[in-house]
Amino acid sequence: MTSSLGELLAAGQVKQAEDLAKQRLGKNINDAEALLTLAKVALLADDQVRAESMLQLASAQGAREEVALVRAALALQRQQWEQARIIYQFLASQSPTRTEALYGLGCALNRSNKSEAAREPLERAVALDPLAHAYHFELGRTWMALGRARPAARQFVSCLRLDKRDARAWRFLVELLLQRGKHRSADRLLKLGLEQVPDAEVLLELMNPPTDVEPNAALVGHLLELLERGRPREALKLVREAQDNGARSLALKLLEARACEGLRLVDEAIRAYEEASAKYPTDWEPCNDLSLFLLRQGPRYAERAITTLEEARRRAPDRPEPIFNLALAFSRNKRTAEGNALARQLVDDLPPEHPFHGHARQLLESVDTPPKR
Repeated sequence: MTSSLGELLAAGQVKQAEDLAKQRLGKNINDAEALLTLAKVALLADDQVRAESMLQLASAQGAREEVALVRAALALQRQQWEQARIIYQFLASQSPTRTEALYGLGCALNRSNKSEAAREPLERAVALDPLAHAYHFELGRTWMALGRARPAARQFVSCLRLDKRDARAWRFLVELLLQRGKHRSADRLLKLGLEQVPDAEVLLELMNPPTDVEPNAALVGHLLELLERGRPREALKLVREAQDNGARSLALKLLEARACEGLRLVDEAIRAYEEASAKYPTDWEPCNDLSLFLLRQGPRYAERAITTLEEARRRAPDRPEPIFNLALAFSRNKRTAEGNALARQLVDDLPPEHPFHGHARQLLESVDTPPKR
């Protein structure tokens, strides 16, 4: 039985779909499905000019809804988030519901930093087509942006059950474990991911874990749980008692600072971060975390935050986090040219699937777009 063009593309058989589409066009130059297939193939190859050309030819054959879907995908590729959102929102309102439109709408909203709005269409897309691994991944990224680690992890796991080679899902799951201080579990998961996708850059760059094993792993896990449950006062009391009794580690000092943040003890939080930075002079995290905290305190701390981020970057010149955060700090402090230069550096240096590649592109987009009146 001969597979259709749509089935070939869905199965990832792009070359076969392209060859079949060309054969069909040889017999009928007005074959709308073949034209749309070639437009999709061009999109996958990042050939936007050819994609646009194929779309115009397909549009002349009246395949309006299908053309609109591909045109919205083209807008996403061009980072035209609002244009993509408008098209997808219209298509998502049609009957019967197109899961591709719901997914695309969620992607467009996520890229516009509207994660709460993105959640509903993505949940509908997952419910309608639970076998689409990309839908689970995008919903997981949405939950992660909303600070909801558990539902995010569930979606990333669902994604990997459907496609074990999705390096992005492995990456985000590893990061979720690292955020909870579970370094050994993160290391095991990273190795599993690399067994599936050994050449994935987003995983290979995580292959330099801290050489020191966390000596207070159980205590760190308990403190993280207290903070996640909104009990910073208990966490602060516990971590300070442990330190008074001789417990020492970078993780404990940073958790002390986070507990102070939760209690809005600004001066004490700053002091804890500074003590961590002085005690662990080769680690970039204390400077990075202090800078983010300072930025949240308002404009009066902006210059100090920039200075601290520059130190974080000096300590870890290849880490994307301090580079992006410094770009963000520059932009917020009206040092746009410096911020843009760092953001472009990340876009140029990181692969497209890397989380900070997307963050940097969004920052450039927000800077280049004039404010609406």
